[in-house]
Amino acid sequence: EADAAATVARVARFARETRAVAIGICGCDFRAADEDARRAQLEVLAGCAAAARGEADAGDAGDAGENDALARGVDGGDGRFGVARSRGARDGAPSAAAPLAMLLVSHGGDDADDAVVAAFAKHRDACIAAGASVVPAVFLDPSPRLAAAALAAFPDALVSVSGAVTHAKNVALLEVAFDVPLDRIALASEAPGKIPTRLVGRLGRLGKSAPRNSKGTKTREWSHPASLAFAAEKVAEVKGRGVTAEDVVAAAARNARRAFLGAPE
Repeated sequence: EADAAATVARVARFARETRAVAIGICGCDFRAADEDARRAQLEVLAGCAAAARGEADAGDAGDAGENDALARGVDGGDGRFGVARSRGARDGAPSAAAPLAMLLVSHGGDDADDAVVAAFAKHRDACIAAGASVVPAVFLDPSPRLAAAALAAFPDALVSVSGAVTHAKNVALLEVAFDVPLDRIALASEAPGKIPTRLVGRLGRLGKSAPRNSKGTKTREWSHPASLAFAAEKVAEVKGRGVTAEDVVAAAARNARRAFLGAPE
């Protein structure tokens, strides 16, 4: 039901005004989507890729660029959303030759995985054609199939694992954690969900000392970046061969700096 053009314009404007280093989370959720819903999702995903390339943006209200009006991007029929840059656009705005990283997710099986891969491949081809040497992306908690495809096809892509890797029943993510090499791994808290097993129920155990909201009820447990320590421990355990949690954290931090900040190795 989303208006793809308006949604993408808002994403692009927010990314520019906040000096974002990534676009997302975006991707496909085909679990309960009919053909129209899938088509709408793909349109938004293509627009988010355009925003990462700097090809979709908010416009100018005409007041010296101080108060940008939301400009509706226009899909030209080839997946490219019309550019409407404001005169006050920030320096260092994304371009196809220096795209922002994309945070990508897929739900709904092979069809969704294939759609996300195809969309990012098209985005990457456009960036390479424009002179980009690096086209970064992070695939969040992907299926083993999607992780393998991303690692093989996209040399600048990372595969992240969240606190869900500590869940014993999440065999697929354990497989991903084992397979992804340290030079391609990332860690993501994926708040507000995917809390590590060791933290589940922690607030309940605190009893009267548990934090409460303004209504006096116990606050819900949330995932938090600090919980990545538990994910790193689990990844190290799964990998074995002398890999430590510190090794995983150091590699993930190094990879993230490269993907989001363009920092050298």
